[in-house]
Amino acid sequence: MAAAPRFLHASRCLLDVAIRGVAAVGGPIRRTLEDASLIAFDRLIDAAVDRDVDFLLLAGDTFRISDRSLRARLRVEAGLARLSEAGIATVAVCGPLDPASAWFDLALPEDVSILTDRDDRCELEFESGRVEVVRIAADLPDARRDVQTVAVLPPSQDDEAGDLPSDLDPDAWDETDVDYLALPGDAASTLETRRTLQHTPGSLCPLTPRDLGAYGASVVELHRGGPRLTTLELSPIECHEVTLPVDAETDIESLAEHMASSLPTLDREDQAVVVTWRLEGSGPVLEDLALAGTWDDLVELADGGAQRVHRLDRRPATSEPDDIAALLVDELEGYFETTELETEQVISDVSHRELRQELARTHKRLQADQSLLARTRELARLAVVDRCPALWDREAA
Repeated sequence: MAAAPRFLHASRCLLDVAIRGVAAVGGPIRRTLEDASLIAFDRLIDAAVDRDVDFLLLAGDTFRISDRSLRARLRVEAGLARLSEAGIATVAVCGPLDPASAWFDLALPEDVSILTDRDDRCELEFESGRVEVVRIAADLPDARRDVQTVAVLPPSQDDEAGDLPSDLDPDAWDETDVDYLALPGDAASTLETRRTLQHTPGSLCPLTPRDLGAYGASVVELHRGGPRLTTLELSPIECHEVTLPVDAETDIESLAEHMASSLPTLDREDQAVVVTWRLEGSGPVLEDLALAGTWDDLVELADGGAQRVHRLDRRPATSEPDDIAALLVDELEGYFETTELETEQVISDVSHRELRQELARTHKRLQADQSLLARTRELARLAVVDRCPALWDREAA
C-alpha cells in the first residue's frame, strides 16, 4: 500500500497559559501546573519527529499575544526550527489570540507557512502526495481533486467556550472536495460524514479543572479511502471529578478512606492530576470541613502528598445560578431569623470567601431603607448572577 500524507494536528496550544481555578501549591507539582502547556508543546514536537510526519498543523491560538510571553515565543521558535531541521514543515493558522502580526514578528524557518485571512492557503508536496491547506472564514473553499485538501476553520473571537459555530452545516461539506476539516473547540470531537472527516483535537492542555480527561493532539493520515485518526495524549495534567456521598455517620477518617479508594491513578511520574471532590449529602463532617486546616488534614490522610491537587466542591449536582442564589438567600435568611446581628456581621459569617467578599461589596451599593427580605434577595441575586461559575469553581475559605 502506498504511503499517505500524514500530519500532526494541534489546536489552542496557548503556550505559557496556566490552568485556571487551581489553588497555589508547592513542590514539583507546581512546576508541572505552571509549565504544562510548554511541556506538552515539547512533547508535540517530539511526537512529530518520532513519527516522521510530513507537516505540523497548528490550527489557531497557539499563544496569546496579549501576554507578551517570552517563554512562549522562544518555545515556538525553537520547536519549529527543530522540525525544519528534521525536514518537517509547519502550517500555522492565525486565531484571534495569535494574529498575523504576532507570527510575522517571530524568527521562523522558511518552511513555516502562516495562513491569514488574506493569504489563506498553501500547497505542500511530499513523496506521499500533495496537500493543500486552506484557512476558511465562512464560505466553503474551492478544493481541487488532484490534491488532498485540508480546510481549517480557525477559532473566532466569539468562541469563548470553544463551541463549534452554530451555523456550521456538516452535510454541506459532502458537496465539496475537502478531505479533512479542522474545527475549533476546547474539547476533542469527531464527525465523519460521507466524504469529509471533521475533527478537533481540543486544547493541547486542560484550561480549567472542568476540562476532564486526557488532552493532546491528533495524527491524521490522508488515505484516499478517507482520513484516519490517532489520538496522542500529550498534556502533563489530567483533571477528574469524583462524587462522594456523605451522611450523618460520615466522619473525617471514613471520608479519607473513601477518598483514598477513589483516587485517580498516576500513570507517569511527571504527571499532575487535579481532582475535584464533590461531596453530596449532609452531616457534621461538612461543617467540620469549613474549619481552617481541616480540608488540608483530610487530603493528607487520603493521599499523602502525591502528584495530585485536590479541590473541594460542595455545590449541588445541578448548580445553575438561580439555584445557588436561592441557597444563598436561605443561608442569609437563616442568619437574620436567628440573630440580631447587623447585616455586615451576618455577611462576615458567610463561609465562602469569594461570596463573602462580593456580598460585602454589593451591600455598600444597596439602599438602606430596603426591607430585610428585599435586601437579602438583592444581595444574593447580585452576588451570584454572572459571577456564579467563577465563584463556585474556587474552594471555600
